[in-house]
Amino acid sequence: MTEEVLDFSVLMSVYNKVNPEYLKESLNSIYEQTKKPKEIILVEDGYINNEIQKAIVSFKTLDIPIISVRLKENEGLGSAMKLGGEYVSTDLIARMDADDICAKNRFELQLREFKKNSSIAIVGGQIAEFSDDIKNILSFRSVPTNDEDIRKFAKLRSPFNHPTVMIRKSFLEKAGGYQKFRNFEDYHLWVRIILSGGALVNIPDTLVYMRVGDDLYNRRGGVFYLKQYIHLRYLFYKWQFINLFEMISGDLAMIISSLLPNRLRASLYKKVLRK
Repeated sequence: MTEEVLDFSVLMSVYNKVNPEYLKESLNSIYEQTKKPKEIILVEDGYINNEIQKAIVSFKTLDIPIISVRLKENEGLGSAMKLGGEYVSTDLIARMDADDICAKNRFELQLREFKKNSSIAIVGGQIAEFSDDIKNILSFRSVPTNDEDIRKFAKLRSPFNHPTVMIRKSFLEKAGGYQKFRNFEDYHLWVRIILSGGALVNIPDTLVYMRVGDDLYNRRGGVFYLKQYIHLRYLFYKWQFINLFEMISGDLAMIISSLLPNRLRASLYKKVLRK
């Protein structure tokens, strides 16, 4: 009996502020996988400079085709992922960010889970956050692994590490696909997929090494970020995914976090919300 072969695509986006050397490291980690994708769909989110273009071109002669598509202007992750998804030719889509690095067996582990159960919608995993060098691990973001715990966790926080997920395209489309929701495109999507059905899995292994800096914590604060979060939680309440108490308690916690000085917010994430 022959082993079932599951084709998959990698979906990622780049914009003008991406470091070309980081992009090369990210792409290289895809090409070095134990299970390789059929294609890489790479969305250029607005203008990108010549150095980034050169980095992309340097990989186009290798054995995994890169399909480049472009947005005329920088529209953000939701729009980029929505456009890129239209070019995916497989039913499995692996997400990847342009400055992160995959563990060598990331896709092999995820495909193994999809082969176990055809009703699985998402397979994610754990991330290790590093600064400068992949050996300089600062923290880990751990998320629950089984379906029931993932659904419970989603009422409080995003239950998947976005750069680690592999999604079944049919479930993605059923939930309405990626949509614009600045800062929270992923969390918005996870809850829609949860409500539309499909099994959920997070692998306990570290699948992606995520590059972080102080700007990461800076982006998770401020009035705009807080307003977006409160709007998101109100949608969850309207969708009957969370109750009134869950909405209010979550909002209060985020108000405290968002309005903290960046240094204190970074400490909160590292000591309380990370391992």
